Amino acid sequence: MFTKSTLCDIFHAGGECMHDDGTINDRFKELRLALDLSQEQFGAPIGLTKSSVSNIEKHVRNLNERVIMLLESKFKASPQWLHTGLGNMFLDVGSDFVAEMSAKYQLSDFQQTLVRAVYEMPPELQRMAVEVARKIAADSYRNAEIDETEHERIERITNQYLDAHESQATTQQTDKKA
Repeated sequence: MFTKSTLCDIFHAGGECMHDDGTINDRFKELRLALDLSQEQFGAPIGLTKSSVSNIEKHVRNLNERVIMLLESKFKASPQWLHTGLGNMFLDVGSDFVAEMSAKYQLSDFQQTLVRAVYEMPPELQRMAVEVARKIAADSYRNAEIDETEHERIERITNQYLDAHESQATTQQTDKKA
């Protein structure tokens, strides 16, 4: 069951990076992964080939200011975050984004709140939220006959996902120790 602190962790995590030991090239890759794009998909709008993106990510090539400006323009990436790792990964365009999505998909107030909450999450929580949403959607087709409330179904699926995620993290930690 969700506790108040769990919900706060999920819905109020603003993507704020308090400490960062990575390089600008590491953050370049982190941005691409947060956007869930291939190297080719990520590079095309900013004029980079897949090979160039790969070279930046592998620290073979440095990230220049022209590319940083294009990342800001095309992906709303924060130049400050790219340079320093401080602040939010994305510029504060959440309201514009939600308004655009709302108009395009005719979102209800509740749906707008969900979009805004996911948009403000750090990338790892965004990926988890999307995975949980996909599992909920898939489950609704498989188990339409189960007599449970929508809240109970969402809670059950979310708990299953979180349990699996924790189990995977524990396995990875055990593997690292070995």
